Amino acid sequence: MLNSNALFSALKQTDGSGVRDRPEVRSAFQSGAIGIAVAPAPSDLGDTLTRFASFAWNLPDNDIAARGNAMIYSDRFPEKESNDKNILVDNVLSDLVSLFAFSSSPAKAILYYAYAVLSSPTYLDTFEGVLYAPADPASPPRVLIATEEKVRKSLVDLGKKIAECEKADFVPTPLETLCVNWPAAFSEFNFIKWSYDDDSEELKLHGDSNELVILTGLPQHAVALRIAGHTVIEKWLRERTKAYLTRKFSSTDADELKNLICAICNQNSLIETADRIVADIIATQNVVLPFGRP
Repeated sequence: MLNSNALFSALKQTDGSGVRDRPEVRSAFQSGAIGIAVAPAPSDLGDTLTRFASFAWNLPDNDIAARGNAMIYSDRFPEKESNDKNILVDNVLSDLVSLFAFSSSPAKAILYYAYAVLSSPTYLDTFEGVLYAPADPASPPRVLIATEEKVRKSLVDLGKKIAECEKADFVPTPLETLCVNWPAAFSEFNFIKWSYDDDSEELKLHGDSNELVILTGLPQHAVALRIAGHTVIEKWLRERTKAYLTRKFSSTDADELKNLICAICNQNSLIETADRIVADIIATQNVVLPFGRP
């Protein structure tokens, strides 16, 4: 289910729902804005720093970050001086716009560039001491801006492709090693638990009547992926168990899982390419502003 004003309004009236009403954010996304959801306190998400940002193609859920309400940075936002929250303006500084004027939509280009950098393992490792910190709305994570336009263009392109891997309708490139072994004896089952073996790279889905579906060729890096405090595949599996799903698990669900795994692998490959560029920016310090707090 995609979030909507009707859903948020209903949840807001529910006792103990914990829903945070953000009308400006809702208005922005209703009018076609896109954005990045950033976990407010990376140090609360785990024992080590992992990716703490995800891309928001639609109105993000309040628990898109495992702890706290994510900070949403969108390309367009309601004009502050206007009472009409349906009037959107670009949500970026003019100085930044000039650096991304090569794009027909500089505000979107800046978002894609930022997402490429925020997804970079080298960026996370280099600035872990600063990024792995408690919530501080007054000091959001800084993004390094490359001096060379061709580098900025490359990261914009990669950032967009990385973000597109998180679209609901994204069609990933198939992973040749990944296979779903579904026995002909049943077409659906009550999914109750799963197990993954690092050595064999097999994911086993168990039913309450001893049904067993096995996915082979599932890379460890896909299973290990954590974003904003959520282990992505583990969270997907938990929400498809009998207790959450309240229906039986079908081959359609298995296909959705396979697509998710392929999308993660596609994204990781793109991030590897972006990371080499970010690593070079950091090594050469070819940035618009001098190094400091990122």
